[in-house]
Amino acid sequence: MPIHTRTSSGKVEAERQISTVLESFNTDLRSIKSTTAQVQEELQSLHEMVHNAQQMAVLERLDIAKGASFDSNSDEHEPTCLANTRVELLEEIQNWAADSSAEPIFWLNGMAGTGKSTISRTIAESFAAQGRLGASFFFKRGETDRGTIAKFFPTLAADLHKEYTRAI
Repeated sequence: MPIHTRTSSGKVEAERQISTVLESFNTDLRSIKSTTAQVQEELQSLHEMVHNAQQMAVLERLDIAKGASFDSNSDEHEPTCLANTRVELLEEIQNWAADSSAEPIFWLNGMAGTGKSTISRTIAESFAAQGRLGASFFFKRGETDRGTIAKFFPTLAADLHKEYTRAI
């Protein structure tokens, strides 16, 4: 057999083998990329789990006031405004809450027994039903947990975290 035929058939065989090796290499490379993406997703998931566990550990250490939220069992029998009462004030508070340019705090004040807590519970109940309530805290004179500001911020932090995680 002439040399150019042997060289030509050898070249064709070498190219075929190179092509086979390259196809195998590309298949392996795609597999490695896929596995790498899966590992990255698993690491992200693991990172989120660890982060959530750390947050839960911090939240569990918070000294919160039991029964301070508007919907707590301890206040389940506390009243809200009767239908068609305090309409103007409730509307004013609703409008204030909807106005992004309004002051950040609505100061509801008045003498003892004038209905501040009832109005606040009504607003909190309304906002909760709309998915707009982040947290609430109802002080109660004479109660250890709810009678002072000591547990105000930890309780709000815990409630805000609970609402935030529920929302996402």
